[in-house]
Amino acid sequence: MKQTISFIFLCILLAFKPSYAATVVSYNFDDNLFDTSGNGNHASLVSGSATYVDSASGKAISLNGSQHLVMPNDLIRNQSNFTFTVKFRAQSGASGGILGYQNVAATTTATEWIPLINIDTNGKIRVELWTNSGGMSLTSTASVDDGNWHTVVMTGDVG
Repeated sequence: MKQTISFIFLCILLAFKPSYAATVVSYNFDDNLFDTSGNGNHASLVSGSATYVDSASGKAISLNGSQHLVMPNDLIRNQSNFTFTVKFRAQSGASGGILGYQNVAATTTATEWIPLINIDTNGKIRVELWTNSGGMSLTSTASVDDGNWHTVVMTGDVG
């Protein structure tokens, strides 16, 4: 049985030195996948059509478990200074990626996939960051697959 994860990106910030806090992309999901930052980094949906739902603070997109959003190439990859803010809701038993990147187009089999923010099989949030020195990860102590809205903020300043 496929699990549903509904989420909205309140904003995704990629900050570059020396100008921290420059918003690169923001998705409000106001019945579309447009980037509201003004930078034209619109998302696309793989597998099916979008379903929009009301959230605690505006609209959200609901994905059916086989769907995923695609942001423009290299928007996240190779960034060393960033902040990602994601608001999501997951039902009991849901697990999988919330935000990540891979080395090829989303419709192609990847040989490298980096999950930045995901829900593990215990229903807990796991964030990961990989650098040339190795990987770092943190896992929440509480489960988030409870049908409530949660916010995750991941900040990296690696250099």
